Amino acid sequence: MAPEPFSCTVHPYDSPTSNSAAYEIGPSGASNAILFIGGLGDGPHTVLYTLSIARHLEKTEQDWSVFEIRMRSSFTAFGYSSLKNDVEDISALVRYLRSIGKKKIVLMGHSTGCQDCMEYTKHKDDPVDGFILQGPASDRQSIVDFVSPELLKKGLDLAEKMLSKGMGDEAMPKDHVPSLFSDPVTAYRWHSLAAKGGDDDYFSSDLDESFVSSVWNRFDQPVMALHSAEDEFVPASVDKQALIDSWKKHTILHTLPPSALNINSTGFISNMCFGVTCSTCSKATWRGCGQHIPSALSGVPEDQWCTCTPRVTVNGKEYPPAGSVSIPDRYANSNVLRPVPMSGIQERSLNFIKRCEDSVGKSHDIFMSLHSYACDCVTHHLFHPYGTNCLQDKADEDMMHEVAVDDSLQNRLVQHYSPVLHKALSGVLYAFAKPRETPLADNFVMESSRQPDPAQFTLLSRLHEKSSDLDQTDKAGECLDHMAAGIDTTGDGLCFLMWELSQPRSMRFQQKLQRELRDNPGVSFDKLPFLDAVIQEGLRCFPAIPMSLPRYVPQGGRTIDGHFTPGKTIVSCQAFSVHRINSDVFPQPDLFDPDRWMEPIGDAERKRLMFAFANGGRGCVGKHLALAEMKTLLADIYTRYTTQPDTSMTAESMAMSDQLISSRPHGQKCLLQFIPIAEKRE
Repeated sequence: MAPEPFSCTVHPYDSPTSNSAAYEIGPSGASNAILFIGGLGDGPHTVLYTLSIARHLEKTEQDWSVFEIRMRSSFTAFGYSSLKNDVEDISALVRYLRSIGKKKIVLMGHSTGCQDCMEYTKHKDDPVDGFILQGPASDRQSIVDFVSPELLKKGLDLAEKMLSKGMGDEAMPKDHVPSLFSDPVTAYRWHSLAAKGGDDDYFSSDLDESFVSSVWNRFDQPVMALHSAEDEFVPASVDKQALIDSWKKHTILHTLPPSALNINSTGFISNMCFGVTCSTCSKATWRGCGQHIPSALSGVPEDQWCTCTPRVTVNGKEYPPAGSVSIPDRYANSNVLRPVPMSGIQERSLNFIKRCEDSVGKSHDIFMSLHSYACDCVTHHLFHPYGTNCLQDKADEDMMHEVAVDDSLQNRLVQHYSPVLHKALSGVLYAFAKPRETPLADNFVMESSRQPDPAQFTLLSRLHEKSSDLDQTDKAGECLDHMAAGIDTTGDGLCFLMWELSQPRSMRFQQKLQRELRDNPGVSFDKLPFLDAVIQEGLRCFPAIPMSLPRYVPQGGRTIDGHFTPGKTIVSCQAFSVHRINSDVFPQPDLFDPDRWMEPIGDAERKRLMFAFANGGRGCVGKHLALAEMKTLLADIYTRYTTQPDTSMTAESMAMSDQLISSRPHGQKCLLQFIPIAEKRE
């Protein structure tokens, strides 16, 4: 059915293509422009959702309009054009849009138009402010569904022969290309689309990682990739999420704004306590340096330290500054190791062991069970006796799953880098990148935080003591933050560690751990050195939060690792990088080797560079609770079982997949077999 009538403004402009024009849909005179580039066979007005976007922008009074470009390759002309020609046409339009005062220009590619966006990053003469790749697909891999292997080989062989003879601009014979190409296609363009390594081959799933890295590192502006859920041009054999993860991994912008410095040296870690500045006076805050205040003061003039205690006003209500509620004692090691908190962790560890017992003779997906264990432990510490029972109650586990499975990263990136565009495209984005929604968890936390009589060791007990400063919503919000932080981190960290211990290459470490546990029955976990070494090495290799931890340089700047850094610069480092680039401290850093932590030489330096929980006053407050949970469970498991991977599991499915904060296994499952130790000996 034809669309309703709509108006547009035609913009003739100078271009290598004679009589070029672009069509502006939406509020004429808007300050910003989305430049839409269609796929093969597309041209102005052929992709109808551009009209929906433009109308939504106008309806919501956004200062954006949509431009559709007529290029040399538009409509049926794609067969005898090239990405190079497209970039020339797009660059000419970008220059024109700048000349008429457009402040921001975002290229939005659709299908094969995404390849034009990728190609555009090679050329820096006419920069744009961002990229949207909607429905990026490999033409090479999609062609396989429309042509026999024999015809594909026949056509590519001829195209290569024609190219070698300088006949790339001549048309391919009709019987050498699929019937869906009803219009002329040159030898060059057919090779570009259908051959591995062709000029159009940007999105195939089998490209060399070095090529993928080089391509995605070209982006120096925000980029968003949105796969269509049921894209008919993406074969079912292609894992779209794996592609997204790969591209994200190789995109230098995916965590840091352009004004940031990414530093992973020893010198930076020692200076990280200078990372917090007061929004009122722009001076360094005392709170930001925690226990490092004495050493920090030696490098910061006294008049540059903040003495303000700013408060935040939201909807007319004044709140204390973030982090000013005194709660660290609830996570102190002395509190965590008290009998009541520890008995709760031990009880939940035995609930996990019950799942292991039930799985003997088959496989057990520890990914979900470990998240359930982590949720039960952290809510015990938050709310006891009103915590969850995910390991035994499906309703609680469903609530936990809502918190743990967060796929909102893409949505949040768009919201951060382009809030106007996010608001305008919120309906479209919801289909591809949903925001985080946790109604079950919200209800659980609101209900639990209302309980008047929590155990004395819990966080809720401490918050009730602060009732004059905090209302019910404040308490629930604080508890929800702690609950969410304690699920993925511990659950994913244990998952990666148990997977590694179960590999043949690491079986000797699993056996060494079993010997230590067998030779020291009933000994407290804090007196088992190899258990600690296994945990430390697991956190080094698989930090639960590998993302950058940003900090502001205080007013006046600082010298970090021999380099002066101006004030207000965002500096950051990542645990994943810190644990690997310092190879003099961690030889063979990519190798899982718990024995390195048993060596007395270099022990202090290893501990100083251990960054899984960050350092200083902004370090993870739940560190001791997490270590107690991990050590208790590993001791209970490997006292009883040997673990081996299920034969259906692959290394790819257990690759680290970065999410909003934490990193999880790419396949979101981890199947292990639990073999009773007595049975193993027999």
